[in-house]
Amino acid sequence: MIQGSIPNSIFELVSLEILRLLSNNLSVVVEHDIFCKLKNLTYLNLSRNGLSLLTKSSSTINSNVNTCPRLQYLECSSCNITEFPDFLKTQEDLKVLDLSNNKIQGDIPKWEKDIGKDSLYYLNLSGNLLTGVLDLQWKNLQYIHLHSNKFEGPAPIMPPFAHVHLILNNNFTGEMPSIICMLASLQILDLSYNSLSGEIQRCFKNLSDRLSVLDPRSNKLHGTLPSNFGKCCSLRTLVLNGNQLGGQLSPSLLNCQGLEVHDVGNNNFNGTFPYWLGSLPELQVLILHSNSFRGNVGTFKRKHLFSKLWIFDISNNSFNGTLPSSFLQCFKAMMNSTENRGKLKYLGKSFYEYSIMPKVKRLNLEFVRILTVITAINISNNKLKGEIPEVIGDLVSPRWLNLAHNNFIGRIPPSLASLSELESLDLSSNKLVGQIPEELASLTSLEFFNVSQNRLVGPIPQGQQFGTFENNSYLGNLWLYGNLLSKKCGDDEAPL
Repeated sequence: MIQGSIPNSIFELVSLEILRLLSNNLSVVVEHDIFCKLKNLTYLNLSRNGLSLLTKSSSTINSNVNTCPRLQYLECSSCNITEFPDFLKTQEDLKVLDLSNNKIQGDIPKWEKDIGKDSLYYLNLSGNLLTGVLDLQWKNLQYIHLHSNKFEGPAPIMPPFAHVHLILNNNFTGEMPSIICMLASLQILDLSYNSLSGEIQRCFKNLSDRLSVLDPRSNKLHGTLPSNFGKCCSLRTLVLNGNQLGGQLSPSLLNCQGLEVHDVGNNNFNGTFPYWLGSLPELQVLILHSNSFRGNVGTFKRKHLFSKLWIFDISNNSFNGTLPSSFLQCFKAMMNSTENRGKLKYLGKSFYEYSIMPKVKRLNLEFVRILTVITAINISNNKLKGEIPEVIGDLVSPRWLNLAHNNFIGRIPPSLASLSELESLDLSSNKLVGQIPEELASLTSLEFFNVSQNRLVGPIPQGQQFGTFENNSYLGNLWLYGNLLSKKCGDDEAPL
């Protein structure tokens, strides 16, 4: 690893063509024209250092941008750049430009659109402070990363050969571009966290056989989900969370046999529980929360439904009836400890990671990144009744379990102690009775615990994580007692 400044000896290598200094410990101010000494340089990567790359030279020597090498690859991510470098004006042969995660402000200058006009195929300007209306004039662009800026106006028209188009986290308005239906190579489309309106394009019969990721979450889209997913559907990730979509889910999704992530949370979808989604052999994440689904979750005759599921969220709907043991026994993937899952693995392709990470332990899930070692069940805020099945303890891998705000009765299953990796357990606002099982004290990873507003009695387990929970975890259980509560052992007797 190189520390401090760039060694002067590098600039004596006049025949050097490739210079990669990424991810070192460089921490100096660098003027871009020092690289003009390397006349044959075609590849320059300074990304992920602590240096600051000055975009204008303070010297009169070598300040003419025409003397700089003709680069084909320039990667300067996280270099504290505040404006587009002057020397880019002469880079007509540029193929790859990465200026992501800098501090570049304002509109993209007009001259910028002339660099690599016929050659540029990869553009990454994400994580800056860029503004204005975006016009992509590079006709051969394939990989477009413009997310996390302040662009506004209509979503840019995508070049005809676009493979990856990421414009999330901006201020785009208007409808989804209709040209989407004509893009023969489009594989990943992320329009999330904008203000797009209108309906989702109806062209999925032609598009879904090549599109792997569609993510327009957190916009203002309305209408219904397309019902014409083709027989050769290649979708792996479909995220529609946080829009105004309604109607029922389309069974044509069964044509997407490789679907791994299906998230329609925070919409207006209705109908009964879509049990048929369990036939998708690769489905690992199913999120239906905050819609208008209703009816029983159901008892299934087939044993292999939802066998790979490890994130299941149906919270904030109107599901009723009991929680069948047979349904929980379908979740075969949750019966394997995460220790046996091997190395950490991200869903999605290497350059696009669909993200999920709960913001709060109560499992009101706003997801940021999905790791295949995270397992979660959230069925809170429904109308489920009956006892919590003892077989729930067979699901050894969940880290988050939320059964709150239902009508569950009976005792807390001691088998929950088998969930050795559990970090959050919320059983609040039910009608549970009896004591908190002493076995739960063995859950050494538990960080959040809530059994408030039930009918529990007796002592609170002592030791381990139970010494860290506050009174709010137990409110509304008049006959609970323990060291953390104002009611101590020996006060008024509990009811029979």
